[in-house]
Amino acid sequence: MGKILGKISRDAAQKRRSRMSSAPTVTAAASRPRTSAKRRGATSWGKHHLGIAIAGAVVGFALPAHAQQFTGPRVELSAGYDSLIGDKRYQDFPHTLDGAHIRGTLGYDTAVSPRVVVGLETSIGVTHDADERVQPGADSFTFTPGRDIDVMARVGYQVEPRTLLYLKAGWTNAALKVVLREMIGQGRYDISEIRSKQDGIRAGVGLEHRLTSSIYAKVEYRYSNYGGGNLYMPDTNRHQILIGAGTRF
Repeated sequence: MGKILGKISRDAAQKRRSRMSSAPTVTAAASRPRTSAKRRGATSWGKHHLGIAIAGAVVGFALPAHAQQFTGPRVELSAGYDSLIGDKRYQDFPHTLDGAHIRGTLGYDTAVSPRVVVGLETSIGVTHDADERVQPGADSFTFTPGRDIDVMARVGYQVEPRTLLYLKAGWTNAALKVVLREMIGQGRYDISEIRSKQDGIRAGVGLEHRLTSSIYAKVEYRYSNYGGGNLYMPDTNRHQILIGAGTRF
């Protein structure tokens, strides 16, 4: 009986030692996969956010390079200074007709590259307070500039995300009214009116700046030459400085 109890005691002790020696091994084995999963999750999160940051930077860098914001139909109104200058060799004609100028423009632009646009436009303008009277003798002439129209092509380059630098050139036609007051006797005058029109060439340069998605402001210089083929506009040049605003559709 004592031998049997001793054997049972030894077997129980051996089982306890076996359980104690195997427990740490199971715990260590179970803990390793959990640690690896955390590390893989952190690595995946970092790569995901890094990809988003790179994509955002690329998109933000590419957007300013597109000139689509300067395309489509447009209408604008501008005002400024207008100076019609004649050849000083002609003493019977005023050398300068200048005044305040108001102008309306219709145009259309299209993009031909990420930063370049081309377009066509037509405009009409009038100049106020530019009358000039010349009296070489008993007779007198009063010169008044009339309507000024043009049809022009333009090309623009996007120098800033919201700013377009452009050049333009084309055909222009200027009207001039001349009132002749001719003496026909003592204290008697005959008054006649002559209207003249002259074709010419026009070139200009300007800056267009977007204020909103559809509204823009502009500043522009324009030069015109009408040649010397008209009796009442001999060798005439024109200078215009305009500030305006417009909208695109």
